[in-house]
Amino acid sequence: EFEQRTKALEEKLQNVTNQLQTCQTTNLQLQNSNKQLEIELTSKKQQLKNSDIDLRSKIDLIETLDEELDEARKKLAEYNERFVKEMEEDLMEESSITSGGFGSIFGGR
Repeated sequence: EFEQRTKALEEKLQNVTNQLQTCQTTNLQLQNSNKQLEIELTSKKQQLKNSDIDLRSKIDLIETLDEELDEARKKLAEYNERFVKEMEEDLMEESSITSGGFGSIFGGR
């Protein structure tokens, strides 16, 4: 009976040892998997950070270009106003020359 109990205890000990080894192996696999996931997460964070920086610089560029475009529009509007005024003045001068000046030169009525 003592030998049977000893044998049964040895078998239980062997089973527990096997279970412990299985747990240790699984634990190592999980640790390796966790390390791999941490590496991937760090990489993704860096990509996201780079993407965010790139996006911010593009937004800054767009805002700068938008401001420059507004300035260009203002200058164009000012130029157009001056151009129209000059054309009106030129037309007024031409019409006064043709109605009065040339008429009197050529004996106008």
